Amino acid sequence: MRHLSALAVVSALLLSGCGGGDGGTAAVPTGPSGTSSAALVVKIPAPAAAGHAVRPSYISPSTQSLAVSVGGESSTVVANLTPSSPGCVPATGSTPLTCTVTVTAPVGSDTFTVTMYDGLNASGNVLSKGSVTANVSANQTTPIHVVTNGTVCAISVTLGNPSPPQGTAATIPVTVAVYDAAGNVIIAPGSYSAPIALSDSDSKYTTLSTATVTAPGQPVTLAYTGGPLATATISASSPGIPAGKITNAVLTPSGGAAIAAIKLIVASASLTPRTPSSTNLTVTALNASGGVISGTYPSPIALSTTNAALTLNPKTVTASGQPVTVTYSGSTLVYGNVSVTASAPGVPPAGVTAAAFAPKTPCLPTFTHKNLYVMWDTASVQDVYRYAPPYTGAPTALNTITYGVYMTIDPLGRIFVAQANTSGYPGPSANVVYMSPPYATAPVAVTPANLSIYGTALDDKGDLFVAQVNGPILSAPGPVPATGFYATPAALPNSPTGVYSLAVDNYCNVIAGGANGTIYVLGTTGQPGGGYGQVTPVVNSTLAPAGGVGGTTLDAKGDVFFVVGSQIYELAPPYSKKPTALINIPGAGITSMTIDTSGNLITADYSNNKIEKIAPPYTSYTTIISGVLSNAAAVVIGP
Repeated sequence: MRHLSALAVVSALLLSGCGGGDGGTAAVPTGPSGTSSAALVVKIPAPAAAGHAVRPSYISPSTQSLAVSVGGESSTVVANLTPSSPGCVPATGSTPLTCTVTVTAPVGSDTFTVTMYDGLNASGNVLSKGSVTANVSANQTTPIHVVTNGTVCAISVTLGNPSPPQGTAATIPVTVAVYDAAGNVIIAPGSYSAPIALSDSDSKYTTLSTATVTAPGQPVTLAYTGGPLATATISASSPGIPAGKITNAVLTPSGGAAIAAIKLIVASASLTPRTPSSTNLTVTALNASGGVISGTYPSPIALSTTNAALTLNPKTVTASGQPVTVTYSGSTLVYGNVSVTASAPGVPPAGVTAAAFAPKTPCLPTFTHKNLYVMWDTASVQDVYRYAPPYTGAPTALNTITYGVYMTIDPLGRIFVAQANTSGYPGPSANVVYMSPPYATAPVAVTPANLSIYGTALDDKGDLFVAQVNGPILSAPGPVPATGFYATPAALPNSPTGVYSLAVDNYCNVIAGGANGTIYVLGTTGQPGGGYGQVTPVVNSTLAPAGGVGGTTLDAKGDVFFVVGSQIYELAPPYSKKPTALINIPGAGITSMTIDTSGNLITADYSNNKIEKIAPPYTSYTTIISGVLSNAAAVVIGP
């Protein structure tokens, strides 16, 4: 006789309820020529030790009986499955209790339905149930391969790691355990006749890999971003299973991965004034151990810039890998290095590594020479001389300029002089002239007459700026014309009035010293046609001493040096703090200052008829030229 092993599989759905069976019995008709026999062999394992309920193949150890029905017949064969039951062989060693059940079935295609119970004579709870269609042969016993699905009476959901560290992304295994009426875990093979539904109470930081479980052993995972999550409940449900029979899982991230430090890195850290650009910013959050925090951050990181010329998109970062763009407007209102910095709750300032930008500084000429040019004032005639370092030797006479007031120099070494009117003071009929190296030919006028001129300055493009004592700052666009005049200088929008001295800083801003003790910064907005219409008064009379600001010059760092009377001051970018008082030269009337490549300040002391050198840290001075050609009107360093 051939037999079949009836293998029961796990089920996620209650098939016939978790209560008692009907317990009915009936004899299968025998004898007609149209019938034959079919055999089932059932192996029932012994109960497992505590903690080892899962077995490689599912037959509930609580099985006591089965019922078999054939086709649509209402009659059923019932057989007990105990060591003393007919057809059963008790367990020995590693061989489980084995029972053979034979039924009569019509020859041909039949459907066999097998139901397992935890009571005798098909009574008690339904443990599993399954159906199979087989072709019954005449005159022999046909083995019937039946796989039964376990009847679900309870569900338990557990997590492989219920407390992952907050701030670190993780993928967590989810185990869905299903129990039969006797409390045994239902395992494979087989599939559930209806799926178990899974749900997640959180929709922001966690995601289930599937919302349904259709078979035992089906892999399920929970993806956690690492975000600031308090708890998330993973719930299961199945028709007919009361809530009291379901154990859900709770994810409770620990706070061990809070942000302790932040690093910012930019793809390009160089800015070119007047040239709009953008670059990518990388934000990296670190935990207390220095590890990189991935996924959603436990708290948002706020980004900010130290200069309005930079904008950020976005300004808040909530997860690792989030793209950030830093855009530079092209504004010339940039002073020294600017940066993007960050903040987050609990992160000290020392824990933030800012992304520093180093603006390129094309706006000032780089001189390899250290020659000093001095304009001496003798009555209405100004003589220009050149002194080689250390400026104490005999000078070289270069040229004569009538009514010269201030000097500046362009990248080509051309010296520009603000020429006063015939009375020897700034006012009507004054203009700007220049002379080219070697400075032996007559100066060339580059502006019309009748300007109320005092100080002058040029930027890297050759734009000319003219300070007026009684009017706004004027500007004429460069380059310097080869012949003829600049275009008629026009007033800068929003320009201050009453400015004595001008200079161009490293970043193409125009620095103006006002008659009322105010330092102004004039810059472009970086937009086409922006010009120098953006004016910022950075130091007013409450910070700088009252009186006219003169002799404005800058060092390589962009620090502004200016003088009020005989007192010299230094003002560091971004020019928003009170200036530092340096040396006061008794009795001095300083009209002009320049700075050489060694950082020495050189002053034109008109009142004392001297040229003084003030070496860093600018607390003492040395007279290097004295009483040579009447009064010292202006100085400049050039080639």
